[in-house]
Amino acid sequence: MHSKGKDSFDDAESQSSWDKNAALYAEKFLDPALFKTGYDALLSRLPKEARVLDAACGPGIMAHYFLQHRPDLRIIGIDYALAMVEQAKQLVPAAQFEQGDLRALPVPAQPYHAIVCGFGLPYLSGAEVREFLRYCRTNLVANGQLYLSIVVEPGGETGFRTGSTGDRVWFNNHEPVALRSDLENEGFQITDTWTLHPDAGNVRYEIKICIV
Repeated sequence: MHSKGKDSFDDAESQSSWDKNAALYAEKFLDPALFKTGYDALLSRLPKEARVLDAACGPGIMAHYFLQHRPDLRIIGIDYALAMVEQAKQLVPAAQFEQGDLRALPVPAQPYHAIVCGFGLPYLSGAEVREFLRYCRTNLVANGQLYLSIVVEPGGETGFRTGSTGDRVWFNNHEPVALRSDLENEGFQITDTWTLHPDAGNVRYEIKICIV
């Protein structure tokens, strides 16, 4: 089931941690090796000059890879942390980045061909995840692509997580079964799923590509 945790976006400690560690995050996760299969699968399905929303873009890691391999793409990245946005602008000057909130994303002048959200969902409550999926369905073209990645902690509790620097962020632990149900309820068809194990622990990453 989805977590019933509080909303981390309103938590000052989480916000401070994101801003403080933007450069470190970019350095740690810039290597695409772990996620390359999913990235390439998505890119192979996008038309020329596709419009892409990078929701919770962080320091621009996905946009950096995408434009290296598909420089024709038109990417807009949005992140809640201003330091992440500034880091993304430096890393990927060919894309457009701005500060924003996953709970109140702007309606585009034209629908997107793809929306990607790399590890942004753990910062939303279950109800907010459903609202985000509804936004995606409404603002994607027919047969548009939705790429999602989540952290899965089997049996994990919602609450603060402490990183290697000692800084904490609030984390909502969403179970894949609940996410699948929410996607299907919004009319998404899951076309691909990958399960990745970043280390020897029980934490795993789940990657999903869907069409609407």
